[in-house]
Amino acid sequence: MRISGLATGMDTEQIIRDMMKAHRIPLEKITQKKQYTEWQMDDYRSVNRNITDLKYKVTDTMGRQSTFMQKTVNISNPNAVGIKGLSAISEFAGTIKVDKLATQASLQGGMLTNVKGSTRLEQLEGYDGEKIIKVRAIDKNGELGEVKELKFSATDTIDSVIKKINSETGVNAFFDEYTGKIAMTAKNSGALKGDVGTPSIVIEGKLGDVLKLTGTHDPDDDNSPKFTAGNNAEFIFNGLKTQRASNTFTINGFEVNLKQVTTDEVTFSSAGYR
Repeated sequence: MRISGLATGMDTEQIIRDMMKAHRIPLEKITQKKQYTEWQMDDYRSVNRNITDLKYKVTDTMGRQSTFMQKTVNISNPNAVGIKGLSAISEFAGTIKVDKLATQASLQGGMLTNVKGSTRLEQLEGYDGEKIIKVRAIDKNGELGEVKELKFSATDTIDSVIKKINSETGVNAFFDEYTGKIAMTAKNSGALKGDVGTPSIVIEGKLGDVLKLTGTHDPDDDNSPKFTAGNNAEFIFNGLKTQRASNTFTINGFEVNLKQVTTDEVTFSSAGYR
């Protein structure tokens, strides 16, 4: 047991604490200087990063020859075809005739009776606890992409199902309360490569059955799904008949955007540097 300052009436512990506080002052100054130096280093690193970013932006854009030598293009029918120079430095002229625009595949589900966006899965007719739906759609290469398996709970709603499908798969879907149907459109346009009747939007799983997105289309049954295939864009470019999966593509450093089917040829020519 210790009773400080009892004999002398002095608070020796407080005196010692005050003395130690004075001894700690140099250490605190060093610590503060260290912290200030670390802040300076962080600022220097930030400045270096900004300088590096600026360097890359200059060399990758302003420093490129194509940036200063981009061409404008004169088009006889800009409502049907759009063409703009991207990285081309050579002359670009000719004709283009659009026979068909690229379209996206679509899938229209059967009618869900007395269903709203807020309806829970457990409230759907035929629902037996199945939580999985599998979605597969055409990818950018014109092939069927990988299967996306989505899991839901019984309390998920039609709206939450649609939201997850849109964010995690290769299709855009929406539910129309007026018709009671779910409709899907492939995010990538064009026809499926080597198509032998295989749909470019494929839905599998019991939950797909419940949502009436699976099965064979019956024109006499409004509750059966209906699939519409996507098409490639078909056009004649300088006498060559060809196709593209998208209406927007690049030829010789120029971006071509097909807007309308044409009966006559559309002429175009580059107009020098801008």
